[in-house]
Amino acid sequence: MGKDDDPYNPDKERPGYGISHPNYAAAHRHSYPGAPFEEPKVSDRRILAEVGKRLEASGNLDLTLIRVDVSCGEATIDGGVTSEAEVALVEEIVCGVPGITACQNNLRVVDGE
Repeated sequence: MGKDDDPYNPDKERPGYGISHPNYAAAHRHSYPGAPFEEPKVSDRRILAEVGKRLEASGNLDLTLIRVDVSCGEATIDGGVTSEAEVALVEEIVCGVPGITACQNNLRVVDGE
């Protein structure tokens, strides 16, 4: 058995292996100089916790009728508020949280009674 016939020879160029493989850069994205930087993924629980903190910090929202769910970075806002300005404010706060990739605003303006 010669050097080129040995399947365990690390010097042998084999199709589908090594740097010539088309997915090599994707698989080793952060292991070479000049690799594009990607933000690390943030868990949905952390995103939701940050959303809650920011909504509470706004101070002028009644959060008892607002519900926010986060799944795979996509936020869904449901519930009711007393004005269109509050609809826009809640959307701005939720969509501004790092890790949110999309925001579905289903808030409705309800009577303040």
